[in-house]
Amino acid sequence: MRWDRRYPGGWTVIADRAQAVDWIAQLDVVRQEQAQLRNRNEQLTDALKQWLALEGLERLDYEELGIAAVLQARHGTDYDLIALAKASPPALLELALAGCLKVDSTALKGQRGKRAAVDDLQRYAMPQESVALVIERAK
Repeated sequence: MRWDRRYPGGWTVIADRAQAVDWIAQLDVVRQEQAQLRNRNEQLTDALKQWLALEGLERLDYEELGIAAVLQARHGTDYDLIALAKASPPALLELALAGCLKVDSTALKGQRGKRAAVDDLQRYAMPQESVALVIERAK
């Protein structure tokens, strides 16, 4: 398969087999580095957040570099749809019809064969397709 496709970066990919094979190795290295960097980012973030909390600070400046670590409160909201379904089924239906609700596929898989409604839901499934690029290591 040869792709001649415009990418958001503004360049076009047209490569021979040798270049494509080399990209496999490059992707493998980049993905390993990303995983390591993600882990290191989590470790440093957790350690710095803990230190700031213990010191009672919301900000720590590194003046020589002109950078700072700043704690920012983030807020989200979860909804108890089980309680809503029990208290007001029409309200839950209205939200579903308005496109406000989505199904948790992982939870749904765990309920297959246990609840008739979950099994009935399969009739309304709208399969989504995407293509993933997986780098496999030789065994």
